[in-house]
Amino acid sequence: MRLLYHPASTPFQQHSRWLSSPWNGPEETDLRTPAAPTSCTCGDICVDETGWWRDGGTLNASTIPIQAAVDNANAGETICVKAGSYTENVNITTPHLTLAGEGAGVVTVTAASSSDHVFDVTADYVNISGFNATEATNSGKAGIYLGSNVDHCNISENNCSNNNYGIYLNFSSNNTLANNTANSNYGEWENCYGIYLSSSSNNTLLNNTANSNYGENCYGIYLSSSSNNTLANNTANSNYGYMDGCGIYLMDSSNNTLTNNTANSNYGDYGCGIWLYSSSNNTLANNTASNNGQHGIYLRSSSNNTLASNNCSNNTQWDIYIEGSDSTFTNNTLNGTTISFTYSGDVSLKGVGSPAADPAGQQTIGKFVSATNQSTGTWLFINFSYSDADVSGLDESDLAVWKHNGTMWLKDGWNGTRYLDTTGNVVGVNITSFSVFAPAAPEIAANYIPPDSTNLANTTGSYWVNYTWSAGTGGNATDSYNVSLNGTWTNETTDTFMNTLVAPSGWANITVFAFNASGTGTLSEGSVSDNVQAPAAPEQNYIPPDPTNLQNVTSNYWVNYTWSPGSGNVTDSYNVSLNGTWTNGTTDTFMNTPVGPSGWANITVFAYNASGTGTLSEGSVSDEVQAPAVTPPVIVITTPEPNGIYTVGMKLNFSATDDENGVASIAGNLTNSSGVSQDVDSGDEPDVGVYTLVVTATDNAGNTNESDPVFFVVYDPAGGRATGKGWFYPDVESTHPGGKADFKFTTSYKKDISTGKLDFKDKDADIKLKGKSIDWLVISSVSAQFQGRGTINGEGLYTFRVQAKDNGKPGAGNDHFDIMIWNGIDTMADPDYKAKNTIADGDIKVHAK
Repeated sequence: MRLLYHPASTPFQQHSRWLSSPWNGPEETDLRTPAAPTSCTCGDICVDETGWWRDGGTLNASTIPIQAAVDNANAGETICVKAGSYTENVNITTPHLTLAGEGAGVVTVTAASSSDHVFDVTADYVNISGFNATEATNSGKAGIYLGSNVDHCNISENNCSNNNYGIYLNFSSNNTLANNTANSNYGEWENCYGIYLSSSSNNTLLNNTANSNYGENCYGIYLSSSSNNTLANNTANSNYGYMDGCGIYLMDSSNNTLTNNTANSNYGDYGCGIWLYSSSNNTLANNTASNNGQHGIYLRSSSNNTLASNNCSNNTQWDIYIEGSDSTFTNNTLNGTTISFTYSGDVSLKGVGSPAADPAGQQTIGKFVSATNQSTGTWLFINFSYSDADVSGLDESDLAVWKHNGTMWLKDGWNGTRYLDTTGNVVGVNITSFSVFAPAAPEIAANYIPPDSTNLANTTGSYWVNYTWSAGTGGNATDSYNVSLNGTWTNETTDTFMNTLVAPSGWANITVFAFNASGTGTLSEGSVSDNVQAPAAPEQNYIPPDPTNLQNVTSNYWVNYTWSPGSGNVTDSYNVSLNGTWTNGTTDTFMNTPVGPSGWANITVFAYNASGTGTLSEGSVSDEVQAPAVTPPVIVITTPEPNGIYTVGMKLNFSATDDENGVASIAGNLTNSSGVSQDVDSGDEPDVGVYTLVVTATDNAGNTNESDPVFFVVYDPAGGRATGKGWFYPDVESTHPGGKADFKFTTSYKKDISTGKLDFKDKDADIKLKGKSIDWLVISSVSAQFQGRGTINGEGLYTFRVQAKDNGKPGAGNDHFDIMIWNGIDTMADPDYKAKNTIADGDIKVHAK
């Protein structure tokens, strides 16, 4: 069977072709007359390259289908745009409208006129997502434009590249721009922008990418006279301008927050990562501005800004450039060096490498900053942050900021203003003469202190104590040991053991220092010590060892236990508790007890030594075991076999065995295809019919077992024949009720072999069965039952089973037809298809002999 379907229920309807059902085999395409789209489940209006339609409506053809859909949409509706290429300039004047493209990678909207925006929004609460908006290349034209006083829009998951402006907000506030791409927008001799906000406030820019925009003055993200905006996790890299080329630029824009943005590798005559011009009260935190053509972060005429935890490195001129801007800088990292600073005047800073070898007797800590001034009277108080690892092996208390003047390192002249916080790991200094600065400290004098000895352990007997120890690790070498044993010192021994004699219950004490012989010789700072008492003289005891090897053997009605004596003192006898009853003084190493099926037995055995006053073992052996349960009889059905086919006169053959309890009774139950049951015995001969046999057996202990049902057929090769033709309506218990089913069959035995054929058709189920062989035929009274194999729609291997009843004339309204069909030959499973009812027309004739 192969079904064809039309995917009209998918969000973007493919109304131009029919598809092979996903449950068919290899895909087939059946080119038929295209059906008009009738479903639009992803929104209120659907659009493809040929037009637009509403759910349940017909296609409205249009050469500008997106604009046509917008013009016919109501406020609050969603327009779904299918994958394709569209050439339009879309003007959106309806508020509360959502345009959802199938994805920016598959939905491209090219400006029909490059002198107009691709999407021009002049209404509030408009959502646009999933589009590639391109080729609005004239000056000031954008892929997506939010016009004057347009608020509360959501622009997300779009690609606005290859325009003059990627995304442009003009006097537009309270909008969200998220996960958009605005790359490669250009202006040959004019400004170009990835994302441009003009006089637009309270907007959120999140996870946008504005890279590789190029032109005369070109910017990744540009804010002009725009305040209270939030920029987070945006990327503005590799933007290039013949004059200005900047990642993120703020002009006359205040109270904005920039967090976790990246602005790298931007170039131009003024190529900066982040540039603030006449912009105040902004917050820049955790941004990265590296590898830019001039400066990483540039502040010009911008005050009261807060810059914290930003990362600037490898910028061509300066990592931070400050001009006429009084702002706060905290924990910013310049090429791996983290600094905080206050200042007066115009200063510039850059993280650099070491300019020369370390000062004599000093070691720098790998943190270097070049600082310069652009105005007279400038001062800079700079604080370097460092880690404990940076000053490992150095005298941290003498850590100070040194200056390299181009020729030599200098310490004097400003370190009277030194600030050192060894708890917070900060060192700082006030600078009025500028150059390269670096923290440095003298190394701690070499020491030879060995590590303390470890693993001091003792072994004792009644008359002696032996000590051992090991050299410590992770420090200087241990050459020998100074040891005090019971108050007597032995110095510079290389042994790692020492022994002493003591009386029973006597005490020994030891202290061990490690010694390093370098220089004048040095003892370890600490030692290991021990104080131990030898055991008392042994007392005679007669405690026998615990018994061992307790084992059990069980049957349904008893448990037998055995055990063995332990090794050591003599075991004279045993005290045994069996099921709570004690037997003391027995010399047997076994004990038995009766139990019922599944009954429990528990035992505990102590050993006993009769010497002196008599002593039990300190421990015992115990066991708890359950006797096995009784099993039911085993049933064997020799005849019939499952799905067996037999001639009349066959005999039933079944039996049961029970080796433990014997079989008390065995009986069979035979049920025919009409559900009528009868009790049978092995040896009985069933009449002609279709049966299921179940055998039940009970043993002398009352345990019962029941066999799985066995299906079989008994037929009489001389029993007659059957024919029929007609149609019926499958009833409510059928697989596809209510349709029309046609049948035609003839079946009989020829030379003791069942023959015949069957044609059956259910148009609603797309089934056309052709019966090609008859496996068996059973004729009884007015009923004919037969089973065979055939194909459906010319394919496959299917098994069918038919019961046809001849209830007299006329056949219509009296005769009955019942069919079940399996895909394959497993008729024990539920049928894949079934249909039955009294026939509506035709006749069934059963000729019984």
